[in-house]
Amino acid sequence: IESIIDLGRPNPARVGNALLGGGHNFAADRRAATRLLDADPMVATRLAVHRHLLRQATRVALDLGIKQFVQLGCGIPFPGGIHPLIGERPEAGRVVYVDPDPVVVELIEQATADDPTVTAIEADPGTLAGVLHDPRTRQVIGQGEPVLVMLAPRIPTAASPAQGPRPMSAAEQPDPEPGSPSRAFDTSKTHPSRRYDYWLGGKDHFAADRASGDQIAEAFPTVRQAAIENRRLLQRVVSYLVRDAGVTQFLDLGTGIPTSPNVHEIAQGIAPTARIVYVDHDPLVVAHGRALTTSTPEGATAYLHGDLREPATILDNPVLTQVLDLDRPIGLLLVAVLHFLTDTDAPYDVVHHLIEALPAGSFLALSHATLDPLPAGTAERLAALADPASGHGAFRFRDRTQIARFLDGLDLVEPGLTPIVEWRADAQPRPEATAAETAGYVAVARVP
Repeated sequence: IESIIDLGRPNPARVGNALLGGGHNFAADRRAATRLLDADPMVATRLAVHRHLLRQATRVALDLGIKQFVQLGCGIPFPGGIHPLIGERPEAGRVVYVDPDPVVVELIEQATADDPTVTAIEADPGTLAGVLHDPRTRQVIGQGEPVLVMLAPRIPTAASPAQGPRPMSAAEQPDPEPGSPSRAFDTSKTHPSRRYDYWLGGKDHFAADRASGDQIAEAFPTVRQAAIENRRLLQRVVSYLVRDAGVTQFLDLGTGIPTSPNVHEIAQGIAPTARIVYVDHDPLVVAHGRALTTSTPEGATAYLHGDLREPATILDNPVLTQVLDLDRPIGLLLVAVLHFLTDTDAPYDVVHHLIEALPAGSFLALSHATLDPLPAGTAERLAALADPASGHGAFRFRDRTQIARFLDGLDLVEPGLTPIVEWRADAQPRPEATAAETAGYVAVARVP
């Protein structure tokens, strides 16, 4: 199934998650949950009671000898699902969770990865016969044995105080805010930010991202260490720019899924008035960033949905100038992102366009993947994976001379264009890898 997730419309599973105080929901889901609570202040309590009753029903069924369970419309998993109860019994039972939301299915698969008695299926819960005869169900559920089928309560995605709960119509959907993400993304295809999150040990990734990440790791076993060193580098760069260069404004392009400490945490930890704008073209990144990122009262942070290949759309976004003063120096961060621009994307023109928009005294900080320090065999395998036909997305390794072109006309900060583990390596956090293990260059340069 090609899974297209629409972040602009509320989803019942995520609305239920918001009502129960979970973290796997987006702005549209939280707005819908608020409407439901306005219409019926007890809706969250009833939902919690329903989850408790499901557990009670599971215990009763187990006492009666039933060991097979199908939960339709299971929703995003919370601690205390039914499969842990079943696992407590001497003879293990079997569970099939069914939900139409691919995010729900992905989260259940992650939570039960080591449990062969649990299966999660992305399917319409209203088609019980189809679910029971699905080959994935038949692998878990014996057809000649009794099955307890549990139905989740219907969670409407909006409510009207006058009419009670009802679905939200298309006309009621809020217009996208300036810089808001496009309304859908495809979880069946890998995305750099989610793959990077996987390498960093995060949780916001899907099967396609993990498969791509593992294949790249087979060719370059230290890729996870390289990702970690890029995060350490980001800390050193931002700390230098705030402490030594006096920069308190940052534009972070290709920011990726939020990972602590992020730019605003580093900068505002030194200068509480620091102001940061994050930009990414993955709507999941932007949604998570807006939900998770905070700011000091004196400073400000914002997330924009934008594509580095179209710098004018970023620079013309009104949110940018609401947060950043373009008459004062700005730190432009292009950390581990330019290698996703191929030659057809005119990467040098893109960077030149961005630099032209910066006031004098601003800084450019970039890091970029390279094959320079790698053995020939490793370089050949990675080059093959960078081919668009390999299915890992656009990627372009560049050598030192090619990366130096991005810095033309700028004043390099010492120690110049170096391997990422050699840039101010005495500062905290200190690097813990070699140039060959990280395969990347970094430079910080001042705009004259």
